[in-house]
Amino acid sequence: MILNVFPLLMATQAVASSDVVDQIATAETAFEIFDEICFSTFPDPDAAIVAIDSHTAKFEKQTKTGMQAQQPGDVWFSSDMKITYASADWLPRDLPSPQCSVSIPFASDLTHRELAAAFISRLNLPEGKIGKDKPRASSRWDMPGMGNDTWRIFLSTENTDGEKSVRISLLNLRGKK
Repeated sequence: MILNVFPLLMATQAVASSDVVDQIATAETAFEIFDEICFSTFPDPDAAIVAIDSHTAKFEKQTKTGMQAQQPGDVWFSSDMKITYASADWLPRDLPSPQCSVSIPFASDLTHRELAAAFISRLNLPEGKIGKDKPRASSRWDMPGMGNDTWRIFLSTENTDGEKSVRISLLNLRGKK
């Protein structure tokens, strides 16, 4: 009897593992967009804009009106994805510049920690502070930037009323001159 149960147990574990692999593949879309638009082009705003404009997702830049026109940064939308990019050297040094973020709905049962582990692997990130598995969670990694600057990456997940989303941000924390 035990011998008959063992193959079923192994098959169940294989299916569970396959589900996790499929969900990580779904997360890969968010990681890929972040890598192409933010990470690979950072800190060059012109390169980021070229990456946004030429992306297959066909992002459309949001028109600024009123007070928005005086604020640094721009926003692009594509179906359910959002890209924000701000680069303004005139900002006080204690405000990050440039900064780039990708926000995308996320239909997966992966926990925040599982998503963070896949993200670390995808971008080969250094050790960071990994958030707990809560409805709102955030993880953070710091790495050397240019000169005295530090680059900080945030991976944030949110599950509100059954709607899941992931936001990945890269900020240039400017060092003292």
